[in-house]
Amino acid sequence: GVLAALVVPSVTGALDDANTQAADARAGQITTMVTRLNQFQPNGASITLTDGANYTPTQLNALVTAGYCSASDLQNQINSAKGWTYSSTTRKFSPQR
Repeated sequence: GVLAALVVPSVTGALDDANTQAADARAGQITTMVTRLNQFQPNGASITLTDGANYTPTQLNALVTAGYCSASDLQNQINSAKGWTYSSTTRKFSPQR
């Protein structure tokens, strides 16, 4: 009982940290893929970027259609019900929290 009470929060915290790090890394990958998509525009595809806007996997589906990634690659690991936020200041996506 007591040991489990001590171990479970630290395991949960470690999983949360891992998910946050994975989501931050994925956001960097999405940034790179959108940059390339907008640069090369395969079949005329592009994604319009708006500062502060939240992008769902559906809105980023042009990346899947172009073969840059699979649909599951666009899931936010922190909260799968949320997407990604774009910042024009940093010119990067970040996981929506």
